[in-house]
Amino acid sequence: MKRLLMVIPLVFLVCFAFGYQKGEEVAAVDVDTDIAAIRDLFERYDSTINAGLAEQWMSLLSDDIIWMEPNQPAIVGKDAVWGIVGAFFSDLDMEHVTGVDEVRVAGDWAYVRGTYEFRITPKAGGDTMEEVGKIVYILGRQADNSWRITRAIWNENRPTE
Repeated sequence: MKRLLMVIPLVFLVCFAFGYQKGEEVAAVDVDTDIAAIRDLFERYDSTINAGLAEQWMSLLSDDIIWMEPNQPAIVGKDAVWGIVGAFFSDLDMEHVTGVDEVRVAGDWAYVRGTYEFRITPKAGGDTMEEVGKIVYILGRQADNSWRITRAIWNENRPTE
């Protein structure tokens, strides 16, 4: 009987912890729907780059994005990221393909591990440059239930010289 009296409060505590947050009921999480939305985000990521749609591409990033380019300090915030990538949209024709190999969702956070292929050609003319590499992106669920990229890190599959 004593064990039962000890277990009952524990069961209520667990139910409360998983069922309520700040006095509100937590909506059921549909991980498959989240994964589909995240995969769709990366399709839009590629299509906006390929079409040169800078504003639409920027809308896929959170305001507090941390952009971690290879061999550079981290860039914090959308405005700072735009300061780095804005010229790409105005000066280059781009082709980007993301391969999403893994998506994991944990509540309001998710990560994507995958690959990328990137080709850029100066609009003024010149040689096309190509890069192939791997990515790890962290995404956050927004207030409207959409997903945005909050952390981006990648590197090229080129051996160190």
